[in-house]
Amino acid sequence: MNKFYFFGAIAVLGIVGTAFGAWTKITHQSYADTAITAGLICRAVGLAALVWFLFMWLKKKN
Repeated sequence: MNKFYFFGAIAVLGIVGTAFGAWTKITHQSYADTAITAGLICRAVGLAALVWFLFMWLKKKN
């Protein structure tokens, strides 16, 4: 597994985790804050890495 698939998987995990956290907030579960926080952190790390790879690819292309 290369770095693109790894950070892509983290981004997808973050998106799913954020959706799960939102569902737990709506249903007033006790672990809702933890779930939404973990999802948002994974989402931020994954998407930031993918944007970084995009800029590195565009820089290499020129």
